[in-house]
Amino acid sequence: MGIENNYTDEISLKELSKKIIRISNKKKKTFTLLFGGIMLLSAAYFIKVIIKPSYKSEVVLKSRYIKKETLSKILDNYNNAVTDEKNLLPNELKFIFEKNHIVKLEAQEIKPDITSPDRNDATKYYTMLTTYSQKPSSDNIENVNAIINDIKLNATIDNDITIGKIKTEEAIAELDTLLKTALPAGNSFKNRLEGNTTMLVMNDLYKSLNELLSRKSQLKTELMYYQTENLIFKISPLVLKKTITYPLAIFAIGIGVWFLIYTFWIGVTIVFEDEE
Repeated sequence: MGIENNYTDEISLKELSKKIIRISNKKKKTFTLLFGGIMLLSAAYFIKVIIKPSYKSEVVLKSRYIKKETLSKILDNYNNAVTDEKNLLPNELKFIFEKNHIVKLEAQEIKPDITSPDRNDATKYYTMLTTYSQKPSSDNIENVNAIINDIKLNATIDNDITIGKIKTEEAIAELDTLLKTALPAGNSFKNRLEGNTTMLVMNDLYKSLNELLSRKSQLKTELMYYQTENLIFKISPLVLKKTITYPLAIFAIGIGVWFLIYTFWIGVTIVFEDEE
């Protein structure tokens, strides 16, 4: 019984193979033309990429408070404006994007070195990548500065930065009030003290006052980084490079598409074809 089933299966496979061969031979010209057309499209795309390469530039940015999400959102707004027919970018920025054929801006965060002596340093570093459809103008460096300046203006309205700046200003004001009270009180206290304990008490007092002054100095430094001009800035020269890719995968994709069409066509023909 098993032998008969195996024999029947073998006959079915042979019949199926014969049908596939027969249909393939019958539609050989159609399949050949389809394959040639897909390969021509793939070759055209391949040649276009080779003849007309894209250009990319890189520049390293430094920021104390701008988060990756905030910077990416600002750059996405630029990218969306470029693809939008209305292009709502400011006139100066719109001119720069059009003149330099800028099609995309993106940011990649540079991870800090774990061997850095100051592991508590919250400073962030980003590589801003710019993609151009054609070679940009020779004054592209100045244009990048204009883009960075616009990024600063957009970052000033970020909630985290606004709140952080207000808190820092309030902390400095509180320290000023405290120091105005503590310094005269310390001098008065010194004049009333007598004996060997005076030096010890004054050392503690001066230590506390120095800590307050040190904290104020630290807060003033933090506040400087909240100023618009210091929110984010360039710390490396602009590097422009030609990007030539060889998208050989396009041919594999083309063959895959042709094979799917071929398989579907054969399957449909076998299912719906009238027996001869």
